[in-house]
Amino acid sequence: MTPKIENYGFGRITINGHSYTEDVKVFPDGIVPEWWREEGHVLQPGDIEDVLDYKPDVLIVGQGKEGRMSIPAETQIAVENAGILLRSATTDDAVDLFNEATKEAVGVFHLTC
Repeated sequence: MTPKIENYGFGRITINGHSYTEDVKVFPDGIVPEWWREEGHVLQPGDIEDVLDYKPDVLIVGQGKEGRMSIPAETQIAVENAGILLRSATTDDAVDLFNEATKEAVGVFHLTC
């Protein structure tokens, strides 16, 4: 069963009835809690190696409440080279994209700034 994101607010996300206060990765078959990146507000290819290996149809990136987490060209290219569609937005909007996805999606969500 694909996880359903029920609620998001600054610093907290609720998925399938469980609340998380650290950044998370959401795969169709489960959740990776307490997700940390090499550089806090930059999404590097190494931060999503498991997603690249999983090869979902789409990767949805929640860039934070204010969209401050950047996605450098190197990361965009790595996602494209893996044959994955990249969609990114503020985390509010990314949650909606994830919940409305019609293809197999993985979501990675920065919960604060």
